[in-house]
Amino acid sequence: MFNQIQVQGLFINLIIYIILIAPSLITCFFKKYFLDRKNFNNILIINIIITIFLSLIFYLFYESILNLLPCDQGAINYSIYTGKIIFISSSLYPLKYLIPVYFFNNKNKKASIVLAFAKIIDTFICMFLGYLLFNTKGILFSIPFADIIYYLAYIYLYLKVFR
Repeated sequence: MFNQIQVQGLFINLIIYIILIAPSLITCFFKKYFLDRKNFNNILIINIIITIFLSLIFYLFYESILNLLPCDQGAINYSIYTGKIIFISSSLYPLKYLIPVYFFNNKNKKASIVLAFAKIIDTFICMFLGYLLFNTKGILFSIPFADIIYYLAYIYLYLKVFR
């Protein structure tokens, strides 16, 4: 199903993904940011700006950054190919992590857990349908597609519940 080059390329993208979500994950450990809405809005905007900056660096210099790694050129090329697709919606990753944590800390713990499981199920459904319709490319494009669906849902819930 996958060969060694594809696995190495996806592992490189996993490392880049961890770098992109690191500011949001670090923020999740500080409960003080989630106590009031004004403080949360400020930290959300700061995280989005940081992630946009990191995403911009990766998109502009993706090949140069990956060529610094001691990997097979085929793995780097596959990582560039898949990374440019998977990270289409990467600049909004803080929404995916910080809004559910805000829900969990302030209003409804059950709703945040349901949203998390719904996100996972939605992603798998999009991957399955993408694979049936477009083969491997469908799987790659289904990840940002599912993210965009959930960004809209998170923003709607955030604005509706926390007016």
